[in-house]
Amino acid sequence: MKRGLRIICSTFCWCLFRLNAEGLRTECGPVAPPVPFPAYLGSFNDPVYRTRVTRITGDKNTPVPNVGGVWAGRNRSIYSLKQVWSADEKLLYLHFGGPLILDGETYEVLHRWGPPVAGTWHPTVADVMVLVRGNRVEQWNGRTGETTEICRFPGYTDLVQLASEDFLSADGCFTAVTARRESDGADVGFGVDLHRRTRASPDLRFTEFGFARKEREHQILKPSPSGRYLVMSARGAGGEGNSRGEALAVFDFQGHLLTEQRKFPHTPGHGDLALTADGRDVKVGRSDDDAAGPKLSGKEVLLGLSDGQLLPLALSGGDHTSGRAFRRPGWAFVSDRSARDGQQKDSFIAAVALDGSRIEYICHTRHEDPVDYWAQAQGIPSPSGTRVLFASNWGTGPKLDDDDAHSFVADFRHLLPK
Repeated sequence: MKRGLRIICSTFCWCLFRLNAEGLRTECGPVAPPVPFPAYLGSFNDPVYRTRVTRITGDKNTPVPNVGGVWAGRNRSIYSLKQVWSADEKLLYLHFGGPLILDGETYEVLHRWGPPVAGTWHPTVADVMVLVRGNRVEQWNGRTGETTEICRFPGYTDLVQLASEDFLSADGCFTAVTARRESDGADVGFGVDLHRRTRASPDLRFTEFGFARKEREHQILKPSPSGRYLVMSARGAGGEGNSRGEALAVFDFQGHLLTEQRKFPHTPGHGDLALTADGRDVKVGRSDDDAAGPKLSGKEVLLGLSDGQLLPLALSGGDHTSGRAFRRPGWAFVSDRSARDGQQKDSFIAAVALDGSRIEYICHTRHEDPVDYWAQAQGIPSPSGTRVLFASNWGTGPKLDDDDAHSFVADFRHLLPK
């Protein structure tokens, strides 16, 4: 059996460490001072937050080292809900401008390849992504480029998962898929047990719960981080959800509906699923809806999946939230591009404790145009929660074409206690 081609769902031990991050600021710093646009693979210390920031993509139309071709204008990740580092953080995947596999530590380019369709890095098995297509669940090896089958589901076709999100539980034992049932043509979702290589739930029909969409990949079913629940949602207009698809329904693996969140459909928005330090499944994001009331509107909020309880966190709402740091439960990473005194370069990334006790400010992200979607930071933490990848068009750098952006990594391991 070749290395990395076997899915291993061993007992997953949470690293329930709480980073005693002496040296990381817990208060928002002053407006970001100018910093020259770094060269490719150049690094500097953020002058306010002291994290080490490295530019990991090159100038447009210049050669890509080691693998040939040239750099694109847009070189970045897909979205803040999509982990870019492998389980051991030794590989890093960039979708736009590639696909490219980078060394997860030095950021040198290793391969010009990617999975045949969008996949999710396995959170505990190094080098492996899990993906779906046809009637199969497969795994792809980031070092060898090889794809092998895990399991298949006769009677179903067109298995799909939304490219901009991850679809594995934190231990890597469960995924979920959207599929077309051949017997009646219905779009359904069901859970998959990767350890036993079999389905793990009955069919759940998207039309029954108001999440039907014309674009099938916008009908979403995924496991919660703990693997205890299945979470149904949707993207795009239609059905009972709102245009952003922030409404959701939570099921157990027997198919029983446990909770629904539709009352405040924009709460939490641009958010992600995460685990609290005591192992509860939550969704974390921004509240945009005035109907949520003054205590919640405009705040970063936490929604309990099992009880539907909505709670405000310490930070005013950011633009995008990521819970991808599975080895640092109890934290979410928030990218904020709010202006202060008219200075859009004051955008930053912060780690927010889900118990509301602490905020750790990581770096400025330096956007020139806050409206440019592809230059939004959309920060993604590493699995250990000690680095963050983000995109930027760098306000003090050369003017980039519309929709162009570079990727950067903010590393704060040197600020942590030894």
